[in-house]
Amino acid sequence: MARKTLDELLLGKPLSEEPGGESAQRRPWLWPLLGGALLLVVAVIGLLYLVYDLKVTVRQLRADLQQTDRDLEVALKRLDDADARYANLKAQVEVAAEHIGITEKELQRARALAAEIKREQAERVAALQAELAKKAEAAELSALQQEHARRIGAITGEITTVKSDVSATREEVERAKREIGGIQLKLSEYGTLIARNREELQELRRRGEREYFEFDITKKSGWQQVADIRIRLTKADVKKQRFNIALYVGDRPLERKDNLINTPIQFRAQRGEAPYELVVNEVKPDRIIGYLAIPKDRAAALRPAITR
Repeated sequence: MARKTLDELLLGKPLSEEPGGESAQRRPWLWPLLGGALLLVVAVIGLLYLVYDLKVTVRQLRADLQQTDRDLEVALKRLDDADARYANLKAQVEVAAEHIGITEKELQRARALAAEIKREQAERVAALQAELAKKAEAAELSALQQEHARRIGAITGEITTVKSDVSATREEVERAKREIGGIQLKLSEYGTLIARNREELQELRRRGEREYFEFDITKKSGWQQVADIRIRLTKADVKKQRFNIALYVGDRPLERKDNLINTPIQFRAQRGEAPYELVVNEVKPDRIIGYLAIPKDRAAALRPAITR
């Protein structure tokens, strides 16, 4: 025959040489099926390998994310420590002039701490981003970078707030020093500020912590009304700068002997209220000059009676 059958082309021999005529007729379909099955097995193996590799990558990525969270928690703890230090520094500013305690060295330490925290966070974030860029897929890396950017933005905002508060505190200290100038108010044993002259008394009034009533009492003048109490001078020792006085607080008589100038005499007008403070700044022959400091709420209640 001039034409050869497909079986002769594939097997190199005539169809008549194959035993079993019917099975020989189906043989041309066997090889494509075997090839397809082989390709399917290879594809399944490849797919299983890809799934396994993806799971390994996901586990590694989760471990990296957990490490990132731990690093960020450490950074936040350091920020909390920085806030605590700043709060302590700010509290010292509100004490008396001689206790205004934030020095230039402490401000530099606070700034150095903020800079150190910022530097460490930048180094950690750079290292984590470099490592994750090699392992994460494009979509996961993008989401992770956005999360990092948000957290780093929050940390940067807190550091900026700390630096801003430190700067504001420093400005507050400098402003307080400029306002006080040469005035150095004395702190009493009771923890209150005492004015020793007219300028310091004006400074106390400016602070507005209490109401202040000045007096100038002589021995001859007898009982003198100051705010809601009465005062009488019984003795004035100019040489020793000491004096004796008698008081009427409501209907209750009091006597204070051998008092030194610029030393507060404390007493209460009513039980449970904050104490009054009487300070004598000058002792002259048969004469004393000073002021009476009373709580603001008490002064507000007495003001109508005092101004009448």
